Amino acid sequence: MLKKSQRVDRKTFDLLLKKGKGVYSPLFSLKWVNLGSNWRFSFVVPSSVSKSAVIRNKIKRRGRHIIRKNSELLRKDLVAALFFKKGVEMLSFIEMEKEIISLLNKAKIFK
Repeated sequence: MLKKSQRVDRKTFDLLLKKGKGVYSPLFSLKWVNLGSNWRFSFVVPSSVSKSAVIRNKIKRRGRHIIRKNSELLRKDLVAALFFKKGVEMLSFIEMEKEIISLLNKAKIFK
């Protein structure tokens, strides 16, 4: 679990959805906006990905670990939400990590 200071609150999430920039891939969507002084992330796995909460939570845990592992490379003023799409449950951890990092590079979010 990310620290509370690294999670997106509801007001900021609404602002992120309305005014955020987006980058998309077949299995992920990333929306971000430059706000604040610390980076913050939110992870969204809809029930259309998997009806099982266990699988959805596993996907979120993997995403959080990937972001935490690469946190030194993230810009400090970043607020972002990573949306997972159907088919992501079939990826291994290494494949998911490559996809997420390529999406972050495409968005030019790394320092």
